[in-house]
Amino acid sequence: GVPATFVGHPAAEDLACLRELELKRQEVDWTALCGGHLLRRELGIPPQAPLLAILPGSRPQEVKRHLPIFRNAVETLKLNHPSLHCILPTLPALLPTF
Repeated sequence: GVPATFVGHPAAEDLACLRELELKRQEVDWTALCGGHLLRRELGIPPQAPLLAILPGSRPQEVKRHLPIFRNAVETLKLNHPSLHCILPTLPALLPTF
């Protein structure tokens, strides 16, 4: 194999820390830790509204291939969940592509 060194991933390390808190039966304030309320406030999404992140990929070819499929899925979901809000995080390099 190729020589490699694992240096960790901040999200995985945070998750491990949260699991340790849960194992100790400590109360975890998920809202404060995850910060979703800040995103909702910034985007004007009500606190209790269902929210779906659309993540079609980071490379232009992935996005071109996945986005139409995701769009169809969201249209179907909206039929049964009209209050659903969707966000599509993107990279500046992808914006001119679409």
